[in-house]
Amino acid sequence: MRNIFLPAWFASDLPNHFRLTYIQSRVEQISLIAQSGDLDLVVTPSPFELQDWVPSPIFTERFALFCFGKRAPRSLQELNLKNKKWIAYRASNDILFNFLHQHQISSEDIVAYIDDVESILDIIENQPHILSVLPAHAEKSHPHLRTYPIKANASQTLYLMYRSGSPVLQEAVKDIKQIITAK
Repeated sequence: MRNIFLPAWFASDLPNHFRLTYIQSRVEQISLIAQSGDLDLVVTPSPFELQDWVPSPIFTERFALFCFGKRAPRSLQELNLKNKKWIAYRASNDILFNFLHQHQISSEDIVAYIDDVESILDIIENQPHILSVLPAHAEKSHPHLRTYPIKANASQTLYLMYRSGSPVLQEAVKDIKQIITAK
């Protein structure tokens, strides 16, 4: 396998089985790279429409509110959301915007739009007044952060995109789906 797009926190067992290249970027850019022939497999929250690529749903991400945990309150209701600044994770902007709207928070409080979850987590750890809505399982890599579950419907499906017509890739897709869904 030459290249794959996959969020790093999600892929802990895959490098034992495959040689992977992690690229975190916007879906439009990933689809251009895929079209040029530089990617074999892609995991993406929005399947792109290229004739020779097949989308296969593999995983549903649940989202949570992330903040610095040292003096964080125990519940979302106790957290003063209106006096905070926010960072948007580009791959799930709509989930953050829905959350802000639900809590009557202005989108003007978003100070940055970032493609990489790990970078956002580093910023939150170093700046306690900043919050973000991120995939809930990302907390495993940052024990000093606190997460608050948000609405049950705050989720998105990830798709494994692969080139059609390649028996080798079809076998790899089966193996990857087994590894990912075994969690």
